[in-house]
Amino acid sequence: MYRIAANPTSIWLSLLVALASATGCGDDAGTAELVTNSHTIVATDVDPASGPVTLEVLLENTGSAAARDLRASFLQEGASSAGSFSVVTDSLPSTVASGASATFEVTFTPSPNAPTGCDLLAKSTLDVRYRTSTGGSFVPLAVQVAVGGPCDEALRCSSVDFGNVPVGNTESAAVQCVNLAAAGGEEVSIGQASLAPDAPEAFELGSSSPALPATLAPMDWLEVQVTFAPAAREPYQTTLALTDDSTTIEQISVRGVGIGERPRCSDPRGDVPPPPEDVQNYRLELESTDIVSYGGIVQEVDGVNESYATLLRSAILTATGSFTHEGCIVSNNGASFRWEGAACTLEDGSTLINILTINGSDEAARQLGTVSAGDNIRVEGYEVRRIVDLSPGGGYWVDGGGGDIGQQTMYVTRVCDVEE
Repeated sequence: MYRIAANPTSIWLSLLVALASATGCGDDAGTAELVTNSHTIVATDVDPASGPVTLEVLLENTGSAAARDLRASFLQEGASSAGSFSVVTDSLPSTVASGASATFEVTFTPSPNAPTGCDLLAKSTLDVRYRTSTGGSFVPLAVQVAVGGPCDEALRCSSVDFGNVPVGNTESAAVQCVNLAAAGGEEVSIGQASLAPDAPEAFELGSSSPALPATLAPMDWLEVQVTFAPAAREPYQTTLALTDDSTTIEQISVRGVGIGERPRCSDPRGDVPPPPEDVQNYRLELESTDIVSYGGIVQEVDGVNESYATLLRSAILTATGSFTHEGCIVSNNGASFRWEGAACTLEDGSTLINILTINGSDEAARQLGTVSAGDNIRVEGYEVRRIVDLSPGGGYWVDGGGGDIGQQTMYVTRVCDVEE
């Protein structure tokens, strides 16, 4: 059960936690017994505009041995636009003695675009683990924690937003529904789940748990798997209907956006990371704090192995104009590159740039990992003049300089496709 405390954003959960039997040793010889009176904890009437919601979890040890080395975390499950759950780790006790109780806090943080009212439903699994004796193995306990907005309807379902998915990739997510009727309240019967008749082929319906048809008693959950495999760079949307005897019980929004492995250069940049300073024990001295870009047709991609700057990841040799002609032979070997042939000229504004890359973000690293010979790209980011090793006695790396033929060291914020 839970009760709303004086602070409307603080929700207190009484949670008699889970069951495990084991024999202790030493002073704790006996049986540790943790018991839960509910495997699903739901807090309703949550208003995202009020900010994060704090929930206090009460643990009670009814056994004769201590539960030791407690740890807890939320499993990352599915795609949800409502928000995220987290454990306040500083509040987690390390031990719960026999016959004692303890509490710790968890938080739900709504996302900026979180739905409200009947459309708000977010769920995650709280994974609690503890030892039943010193040095013993961990005993797991899974508790479902969910929040919902104020609503009079018993059946509540979460929408699914797959976000941006590269063309050719497949992502899976679960539409989650719960019967929020009070204990002893009405059951909800669901005969089948189906996508709209005009649903794009990018969406495909998977299995459900429990299998349909099914009847959900109060606090019972239903999960229906959906996959998204975009075939083009465009937004996709459909609805998933839950029906019983031809009566529609619920319609749930399912959407996603197909993107290229890399964004188009004409796409908005979005949030750009600030100029870097210290990265992985190196100091980056920049040419300027402005975003710059270099690129062309990728000729070769190679790794970089420089002892003075181990954070350099790859070398991407790009060319334009005459340096892309068959009679001009170009190649790179990490931080060095070469060209030969009479066709290699600068008369038509041709360029040959060897771009040495530093990952500016996980997304930039992913985009860099998709680059291959023949791609027409631009690499955007901050131009690095010098890399200084901050370790005692460490050296430094100096960029070789640019120009129409040259080398550019970059802290990469985005790799994009040039539209032809």
